[in-house]
Amino acid sequence: MTLEDQLQLLQNTVIFRDVLESDLLELMRQSQTKSFQAGQTVYLESDVASSIFVVSSGYFKTFSSSPDGARELTLSVEGSRQILGLVAAFLDPRIHAASCITLETGVLLCIPIDVLSLALERSPSLASASLRFLANRHSKLIRRTEQLFFSELNQRFGAYLLEHVSSEGFQLPTNSELASQLGTVPELVSRKLGEFYRQGFIRLEKRRVWLENSDALKFSLGIE
Repeated sequence: MTLEDQLQLLQNTVIFRDVLESDLLELMRQSQTKSFQAGQTVYLESDVASSIFVVSSGYFKTFSSSPDGARELTLSVEGSRQILGLVAAFLDPRIHAASCITLETGVLLCIPIDVLSLALERSPSLASASLRFLANRHSKLIRRTEQLFFSELNQRFGAYLLEHVSSEGFQLPTNSELASQLGTVPELVSRKLGEFYRQGFIRLEKRRVWLENSDALKFSLGIE
């Protein structure tokens, strides 16, 4: 990634959008780009955080695992111009509260937290944008928690299909990945897919799914 690419990336990333170009160039001078292969770990829960990451390309999953490692819960999936690891930068000690892996080949701009801290002191606009970003992330996490605790799997899975499926169909991730996103286990994902298929809501072909009757699915979920 060229310096021009890095500058454009930061200028199109929400917390850096209003920062002076001279300050962005100073951040870039002390940052580095790093490529990741699919499935590669960016950081693990309880790791000491030394950098934040701006996504240049690819998709990165942030998740939390059960103590025995048997189950995991997807907290977010971030793509281009999104930020990873910012929460840990404001903690004392700076410890990641969740893990992050690459879902596909991607590139991150790695900004050392100490460098970011100096930039925050110099730039009120960066400090303000960072607070707004963290507040928005907190709000999303609350809504995610409410969805998991106060809605049934039937509703969560149905809403997921309605959100993702198009007329061209949608390639489903593995049942394990779906379970992680929906807050359940792979066996129940498989069972629910079968139920939706038998009810005529969806058509399945080699993990690709089409909505056959979205109105009926919405009605079954109580969605108008």
